[in-house]
Amino acid sequence: MANVCLVCDLNENGKGNTLAKQGVQCSYCGRKAHSNCVNLNKETLDLIKKSKKNFKWFCDDCNDKLENGFKIGNDLNQIIIELKTQIESLSNTVKEILSKDSSRNNTMLEVLTELEERQQKEKNLIIFNITEPNDDNTQKRKENDMNTVKSIIDTIEPEIVCKVKNVIRLGKKDSKNRPIRVISIKNKLIDLELLISNENPDIIMLTETWLDQDHSKIINFKNYEILHKYNTSHKGGVSVLIKNSLNAHEILKNEQNFDDSVFFELNLPNSSIVIGCIYRSTSSDESNDINLIEFLKKVGNIKCQTIVCGDFNAPEVDWQSRIAQNNSYA
Repeated sequence: MANVCLVCDLNENGKGNTLAKQGVQCSYCGRKAHSNCVNLNKETLDLIKKSKKNFKWFCDDCNDKLENGFKIGNDLNQIIIELKTQIESLSNTVKEILSKDSSRNNTMLEVLTELEERQQKEKNLIIFNITEPNDDNTQKRKENDMNTVKSIIDTIEPEIVCKVKNVIRLGKKDSKNRPIRVISIKNKLIDLELLISNENPDIIMLTETWLDQDHSKIINFKNYEILHKYNTSHKGGVSVLIKNSLNAHEILKNEQNFDDSVFFELNLPNSSIVIGCIYRSTSSDESNDINLIEFLKKVGNIKCQTIVCGDFNAPEVDWQSRIAQNNSYA
């Protein structure tokens, strides 16, 4: 930094009036000025020099910055006070909710979970007085109810039929014509639309889509190629969305006995990567697990880098050490 006055741009201002003798230094930026250039009398100058810790001098530029900083600081303090008030109000509201039923060991997590479940159920529908099939086969009864519900909704509004996720009879089996709860996946589609809009991902993996071939059009987004693997039981199912700008094609489509999986090869400028999405149901039986293992062996024989994603529903497997605590996963 040049040893000159920030006002007159000189080191010596008048006979013997140098910065070393009659100068003052800004405590913020470090620039110097002659005392007479900044209208400081001798008494004030001496006071500043003798007690630098207690008295500080700031140039006009830094003084303006500090004033703005103090103003911003005051505004931030006010915002903090308001936020603390809001947090305290929310805390009191939660405490009030928790205290309404002292017989239950409610926690904050339970309250939030209940709110989330309410949000998920807000798109559901209950239909009454639909004749219940007498078939002893649970799956056939469910398929019959699904077709009946689709027919009813299609009559009211054809576009809604594609949003039916599942149907469940409410109550005990011995009841006549139990109500049907219709579960919709519309709320999940909204989340997916927001994800695509905000993050613009190149590849999206979906599990438990619960879609069949007739309803696959529900997942349809501009600029994405969509690969589906349908599940005839209306449960499970996987879908993969791939940006059209990527050079990718589906593989292993006709070489697998395991239902819920989609694999594709992504061609890069100097190499290629195989990427797959797998869903293993919590109700997967031994036969299905064997098919999954055999399919994974085929995947392992692919001569390029491979990435496997999805949901295996195997919480007792330590995936880092590759050790299963339960023999059924071994």
